[in-house]
Amino acid sequence: MESIRQSSERGVNPLHNEHLKEGARPIFVSMTNEVAEIINMFDADEGATDVDHYAACLNVFSQDRVTNETSKVGVLSDVDGSNKFSAEFRNCLGVVVVGSQGREEHQSLLIHIDPIYFKGDATEFSKLLSVKLEEIKAKTEEGSMDALIFAGRIPDSDLKADFDYELEHYQSAITKLGDLLTTSLGFEPVVIPPKPANHKQATTVYFDTSNRRLYMAQSQVSRESLQKPFLPSSVHDVTPQYINPHPKIDSLLKGGWTD
Repeated sequence: MESIRQSSERGVNPLHNEHLKEGARPIFVSMTNEVAEIINMFDADEGATDVDHYAACLNVFSQDRVTNETSKVGVLSDVDGSNKFSAEFRNCLGVVVVGSQGREEHQSLLIHIDPIYFKGDATEFSKLLSVKLEEIKAKTEEGSMDALIFAGRIPDSDLKADFDYELEHYQSAITKLGDLLTTSLGFEPVVIPPKPANHKQATTVYFDTSNRRLYMAQSQVSRESLQKPFLPSSVHDVTPQYINPHPKIDSLLKGGWTD
């Protein structure tokens, strides 16, 4: 296995782990194209938290107005030491935040967000997210926290009817998340690039809190198609190149973790 986001020496921005104190590890990302491997991890972990956006959406019309709004936008896990799981990131974005109190006590937060609903009027969800970020800050040491934004998809002409999802939804949500996390945490989260335009399969993730490792399953994604992480502040400069898939996108992995 190999992380697509490697630890590096202290640099000038979060891409170089500048925000971390000495000895604090960044979040590592391991990718596979076998969704079953992620599901098996979750099934074997009795204490893991299922961050189930689909279930929240099913209950959206049976709750009060505020809960209805937040459920449409997304779902947030509790801030605790459990490992986290979430499935069916199609157009949706994910956020993972982790921090520690000492060497053994780790806390994490996993968020599953629909970019179409995460817009200017999503005030209740934004408030709830800010509260959760303040909670994880209070439970962890300064300089121990790291954060990633992941998943999403860059639409193309074949996705015009895909719930009216457009490039601006992705860019706007990344920008808004970046602003919220930077304001609360004091540093920009790193963005793991979205799926290519022709990638129709959903992403599934499992986050190992104590080891700070995010396992991502994206079937039909080759190692050659992986792009470099970027910061939310540069999303409008970076994303257009992903509209055209990497020329080797058809060079698919045969299964198992990237090596």
